[in-house]
Amino acid sequence: MKKFMFFGLSLIALGIVILSTNCDIGINVNLEVATKHTSWIYTVSDSTLGSVSFGNVYLEWTWLAKVPTGDSVVIERSVGNKNNYQFAGSVAPLDTVMSFTDKDSSAIQPQKTIYYKLSLAKGSDVTTVTTFTVKTLPGIEITSPGFVTSFDNDSIDVVFNTIEEEQGKLITSYKVRIFKASYPDTVSAVIDTTLNVASDAKEVRLKIGRGDKISENSVYTVTVTASRLIELITDTSIGNLTFFLMEGSK
Repeated sequence: MKKFMFFGLSLIALGIVILSTNCDIGINVNLEVATKHTSWIYTVSDSTLGSVSFGNVYLEWTWLAKVPTGDSVVIERSVGNKNNYQFAGSVAPLDTVMSFTDKDSSAIQPQKTIYYKLSLAKGSDVTTVTTFTVKTLPGIEITSPGFVTSFDNDSIDVVFNTIEEEQGKLITSYKVRIFKASYPDTVSAVIDTTLNVASDAKEVRLKIGRGDKISENSVYTVTVTASRLIELITDTSIGNLTFFLMEGSK
């Protein structure tokens, strides 16, 4: 009788061990995450030197079940296809909500498709959690005014190209701001307006007159911003140009 009792207790203990093991495995295997991202493309224009673009991508993910055990989340990036993933960075420690900003300007360029892979690293084991795609917007190039300009005709023109949010579909809303400085993040805009353009417009022209809050013999910076908004995704393109407004003929 004692043998049967011992055998029964052993089976129960084994069942508890198996159940406990399966629960642990179930938690670790359930690596589902909710992801969102924001991308920025910055284009700095110069009437003499041309334009230079660079960008960054902000990634954020939330564990949907439970934060898994592990050392870090490894982020890899492949530009243009899914066949050339390269190490982009890692984030530790693990938390319910995690984020990473990819600042590799050589990889993040206008109008690129960038594939990201998130993997859970635990010791020498690396397990893929999810992959997702970021599509950056084209750059906004501001072609006017020139680096040195004046009110010779009682106005100056701010001119820039429109961009597509997807093939054959233009973004039609552009925020134009002019700052009295070469560092626009440190001061308030003297001109702040939103222009809505036709769906087939290739170029936008904004006239700035003598009475429009800008004065001669001063340095100004123009920024033009356009965004594509999808659920949990924001892609933005920002054009930037600095110019000196010299004194012109009255």
